[in-house]
Amino acid sequence: MDEIEKAFSVSVDLQKRGVEPNQFTFSSLVKACANQAALEQGIQLHAQVVKFNFDKDSFVSSVLVDMHGKCGLLDHSIQVFDEVPTPTEVAWNSLLSVFAVHGLGNDALKTFSRMVQAGVKPNAITFISLLTGCSHSGLVEEGLKYFYSLEKTYGMVPRAGHYSCVIDLLGRAGRLGEAEDFINSMPMQPNAFGWCSFLGACTIHGDKERGILAAEKLIQLERENSGADVLLSTLHAKEQKWEDFRSVRKMMRDSSMKKFPGYSWVDVGNKTHTSGDEDLSHP
Repeated sequence: MDEIEKAFSVSVDLQKRGVEPNQFTFSSLVKACANQAALEQGIQLHAQVVKFNFDKDSFVSSVLVDMHGKCGLLDHSIQVFDEVPTPTEVAWNSLLSVFAVHGLGNDALKTFSRMVQAGVKPNAITFISLLTGCSHSGLVEEGLKYFYSLEKTYGMVPRAGHYSCVIDLLGRAGRLGEAEDFINSMPMQPNAFGWCSFLGACTIHGDKERGILAAEKLIQLERENSGADVLLSTLHAKEQKWEDFRSVRKMMRDSSMKKFPGYSWVDVGNKTHTSGDEDLSHP
């Protein structure tokens, strides 16, 4: 958040020196606000974008769609997109991503159909958003159909990210056997996201045997990531395997491994306040 403030200060200083911002300036600043869900700063930037007549620029509009979506203003995202005269694949992908992260899989599917009908060719990122939307909405068959259409219909070789999305899609739906079969049929080993998704699904659905396998694979890929050990210990606890639970926790203590804490932030009185879980130090 401090870095965003510095970026704003640099931008203001440049304008004072007579250097006007361009579409790259706004794209960078809006993207930073989107990543931090800094809505107040993002709205100020949107006003400046309109002032400098960049609101019809497809690339700037794309990051505005993304920013409003990540800040929870879905209607604003749709409005910004609808005002773009000729959306490029970047703009379409931004809208698809917004629907996906909000769990609106059917809207993502409709948007994809509109994109194809408009003559815009989907790319690899398009299908990541599409599969994510299907996964978060329980649209398993639709997601599988689009995954297999990647190569058959659009001539694209699926990447590791696409395979990971399918693992997540099947895992969330509790179809762990199918997910395992899919993993075994993959032309490459799943990446960390794929194994983490599978492990999370095994934890939720109480499949200890598959969960242990996923945890071992994830630990091999990312030994420094404590998430696998935390999920594995949770899996043991759900199964009431207290000896195994204590064993995992002891291993974490012996290796001085710690779970990185999560933080939340809120803007109050033109100032950003940050606090952690059970943080009593902030007034």
